[in-house]
Amino acid sequence: MAREWQQRRQKEYVMPDEVYYQTLWAVRDLPRMEDRLLVMEERGEYGSVENLSLRSRVNSIKLALDEVPDIYREPILKNIKLRYTGSEFPDVMYKIWKQRFLYNVARNLSIM
Repeated sequence: MAREWQQRRQKEYVMPDEVYYQTLWAVRDLPRMEDRLLVMEERGEYGSVENLSLRSRVNSIKLALDEVPDIYREPILKNIKLRYTGSEFPDVMYKIWKQRFLYNVARNLSIM
């Protein structure tokens, strides 16, 4: 398994390690949160605190993902969720966009 690390060259997007790891795990938790939201909506729990909190977190992640060019979205999510590395990614630019994506997620989640 590859070690988790963030690029240090783009100084404006560097986060403290604690924030970086919280952000990674928030993105990795996205499928569970979406499934939980579906279950809650089937039960009619629209206005509950848990529903609003989950919806806010999911929207924060998706909003940051919308800022990433289409070609890099899938490789970034695959790298974060499945921890894949290697030649299946388009080029080195996906690392730059991954750093920007995670920074924007942290900012949207108000942990930065």
